[in-house]
Amino acid sequence: MNNINKDMTPKQDFISNFKTFSNGWPIRIKQSLQSNLDGFISESGFMGEYLASLITGKKGTASAGLGFDLSDGVKADESKLAVLVRGKTCTECGSKYLFFRETCECGSDNFKYPNDSRWGIDAKAGIEYKSQLDKYILQVIKPKTNDASCKEFIYEAFLVDAKNPHFTEYLMNQYVNSPKSNNCNLLPYSYDFYRAQPIQVVSLEITLNEFDSDVNCVYYNLKNQKCEEMPLDVVEANTLKNILENHSITFKNSSSKQTLISLIKSNLDTSKLTIENFPLKVKSLGKERGTLIRKL
Repeated sequence: MNNINKDMTPKQDFISNFKTFSNGWPIRIKQSLQSNLDGFISESGFMGEYLASLITGKKGTASAGLGFDLSDGVKADESKLAVLVRGKTCTECGSKYLFFRETCECGSDNFKYPNDSRWGIDAKAGIEYKSQLDKYILQVIKPKTNDASCKEFIYEAFLVDAKNPHFTEYLMNQYVNSPKSNNCNLLPYSYDFYRAQPIQVVSLEITLNEFDSDVNCVYYNLKNQKCEEMPLDVVEANTLKNILENHSITFKNSSSKQTLISLIKSNLDTSKLTIENFPLKVKSLGKERGTLIRKL
């Protein structure tokens, strides 16, 4: 793999390569505001695959979306990048605007920011090519604050074992039970995400200047083996109740979710809760989509 500077450490090389993308973000924000077109990280497909190749060492397959993203000739990787810096909705009139727009035309500066940017994962390919797949590299770029003036962002990368039984169960559920789509919409930092036992390997903080960016490495360990713990606040109340029952901890059936979480934390070492405590989430697969209305 071609490095920018062969004397750099892998961490320095990763940061240097990352800056080739983030240095262009200030001008993309200006162009977006001038045109009302969302050009911020418009190259996310290539960016995600390129950074993933630096993480795993595998190269692209030049498949143009028709094959594996990365391969070393023996095993393949799939790369996904979710950008959580997305358009928002005015809470007063319902108009939609770019993330970096400060005020609505109605004069309001109160906006609702979406949290539904997802990784699209092909369940059919994940099941049928399981023996050839090695890892999924799941990456996120998110704002430090949901505010039009935000110039600080976070990049995080996680590895998921393609043969992880809980991740396979998630894919199989979509593959077998959805009559409409083989595509899994995996939400970053969700119950399904943590249930796949992701391992964080990179975390960066990016600060935008007027014409370039500063990138600070918070965490970089490509050999990390520790899975992320399941945050209890993403777990449904019924599952929390099952955990309490299984450990003979008394609770009221009418207790709020926060009360259930407090009971678990005060009575159990949550770091020792295994993934078996968190069963596959029941979903409504194959439901009809709502009507899409285009606005001028």
